[in-house]
Amino acid sequence: MQRCGKCRHFTRTKDNSKDLCGAWEMPTQATRVACQFFTPKTNNRPRQ
Repeated sequence: MQRCGKCRHFTRTKDNSKDLCGAWEMPTQATRVACQFFTPKTNNRPRQ
């Protein structure tokens, strides 16, 4: 199951109790089940 915290649109915020989803501009939590806009984060480490 995909979670918001693993999505490219997920953004951590320091001052708020909840984080933000950039896809629909609403508060969310990292453990919430991902919505239809889920896009996995890319791995920026070089492949070996």
